[in-house]
Amino acid sequence: MNKRQKICWLLFLLSLICLSAGCTPTGWIPEATGIIQTLIPAVTGVLALLGALGIKVPTDAQNIIQNGGNEVIKDLNTVVLPLINAYEATKDPNEQQTILQQIKNAIQVVLNNWSSVLNAVHIQDQTLQDRIVAAMELVESELTALMNFIPVLQGTVSLSQVTPPLVASQLRDQYNKAIQKAASAADLPANQFTVKAAA
Repeated sequence: MNKRQKICWLLFLLSLICLSAGCTPTGWIPEATGIIQTLIPAVTGVLALLGALGIKVPTDAQNIIQNGGNEVIKDLNTVVLPLINAYEATKDPNEQQTILQQIKNAIQVVLNNWSSVLNAVHIQDQTLQDRIVAAMELVESELTALMNFIPVLQGTVSLSQVTPPLVASQLRDQYNKAIQKAASAADLPANQFTVKAAA
């Protein structure tokens, strides 16, 4: 972990500690936005890699993967991000609680769609299968951690009861390592499937 990642992680944890102590920080909002903005190109990268495999993925599975993946990207862009923005825009605590529940529900829908994509991936080359699934499971675990973190923001669960999501830069780095291994197993150039650092 480099110095910048440590600072981002520390700021994220400090905002969580402040929140659990009864403060109302908005420090989680930029990090959650960064996570979603990292997940979108990660999902796109996985779909692109699976599409590049061609005949190695059965046709019926390709349809499930493409449709489910597109739904994930759409929901992250048009449901989850706008809800985070709506939370940031309101100062009404009751409305914030309602929006947090909507965010949690929306992430659950995204997670269900991603699980259907994950379950559809069946590739005969076991090494390739394992490496692609590892990248996909990283996306799944980040969505799960993000969803499980919402009750901390709602004040119904303590921070010590959940595993917080990775910060966006950690997610990007771990995803890039996983997708590079998958692309290598497929004899494809990895750079077209990786998540680029924010400018």
